[in-house]
Amino acid sequence: MRKGWDLWAEGKYFDFWSVNHFLSGVMVAAALLLLNVSFWPAFVIAFLIFVAYELFEVALQIGEHMTNRVTDIVVDVAGFFAAAYIFLVLQKPLSVTFLVIIVLLILVLTILGYDAWVKRTKRRGKEPVDIKEIYK
Repeated sequence: MRKGWDLWAEGKYFDFWSVNHFLSGVMVAAALLLLNVSFWPAFVIAFLIFVAYELFEVALQIGEHMTNRVTDIVVDVAGFFAAAYIFLVLQKPLSVTFLVIIVLLILVLTILGYDAWVKRTKRRGKEPVDIKEIYK
């Protein structure tokens, strides 16, 4: 690893957070399909969730390139379509266990990414935002 390299650093288009976004698309598709929501309504709901999340990041003043925000939504949608294809076209069984595994993967990756962000922020001589302060 080269000095100063950060796996979780923000990229102009793609970055390691793209993995979370893809898995989030899979998770949302799986959840909606488990609830027996048909494809197009599920897609519209999912797309609105993906856009709302990016707007939430803007509201929290999370600094990202606009291209990265758009790519995040595209990657979310790719995850949604991948899951829909597997479960609807290939007719592979969908279970709550699968959904729980995806949620746990997302949580672990989010914790690792957040920890990397805190360390990166402190290295820059800034104090990271206390997550508890956001939700007061």
